[in-house]
Amino acid sequence: MGSLSRFAGTPWPPTLFMNRESEPSRLSKIAVGWRLCIESALRLPMNYDVIDDVGAILQAKEVLSQGKGLVIGFPHFSKRDGLIYGNYALHVAQRQRVPLVLPMALHQYDDFKPALRTLSRLCDGLVCPIVIDDTVKREKYKDLPIGQGMKEYLISASKAIQEGGIVALSLQGGRKASLGEPVPALSTLLEFLFRRGVDNYAVHFVGITPKTSLVPEAFEDLDGWNMGMRYTVRPGNTYMFKNLQEAFGLTQVREYAQLDAWGYRELAGLVQESYRGNYKP
Repeated sequence: MGSLSRFAGTPWPPTLFMNRESEPSRLSKIAVGWRLCIESALRLPMNYDVIDDVGAILQAKEVLSQGKGLVIGFPHFSKRDGLIYGNYALHVAQRQRVPLVLPMALHQYDDFKPALRTLSRLCDGLVCPIVIDDTVKREKYKDLPIGQGMKEYLISASKAIQEGGIVALSLQGGRKASLGEPVPALSTLLEFLFRRGVDNYAVHFVGITPKTSLVPEAFEDLDGWNMGMRYTVRPGNTYMFKNLQEAFGLTQVREYAQLDAWGYRELAGLVQESYRGNYKP
């Protein structure tokens, strides 16, 4: 692999609740106002701090200010994570009128459908329900094919990136008690964008972890909301796709699989050591 410079090749120095029937688009000033209000209102009850010691959020915002898209990759160990990352995306977007796209497990979407639909109308965004392993464990969903909804998510993500928007991505494909082994999440999205000729974007990594240090076994019991536990959100590196393309030699579809392990190494530096498993930053 060649040398990989970070954001734009320069030296390196934080409700996405959307209408599943709509298409992502540049939103109105009213929706921008609602996004700012919702981001502020959710910050306290979601019980988390954002720790950004290196100006990572400013780097992510700069990508958007240049009219480029932003893929935000994150880990996922509890039910509260999706709300926090949605709120984080709103924080990064701030007053910029860009489309936002967020994937969500179908069973979670259905559990909160009324609230999600209300917030989606206020924020003018898009949530894409997807059937994952945890979904089919529920009786009412047991006959659905895993991956249903993924195509719609990828298409919506591509459109949002082309419009200079934000696309959230769970790199683990669902809640996990440890970072685990890589799954083809990052490679699937970036390969889809490659097939569509979309390359004007960056990949931004964000970690989330309990503020209190935990032993590895403790994460097994954190698959709920854990509202009484304070979390830490830690923004990480931002990489322009064209730099990735050069460093990894991404000229053919089969070369994208290597990105999943690389993405896990990026996340490893943003989560507790006890959550990393075999991956080191």
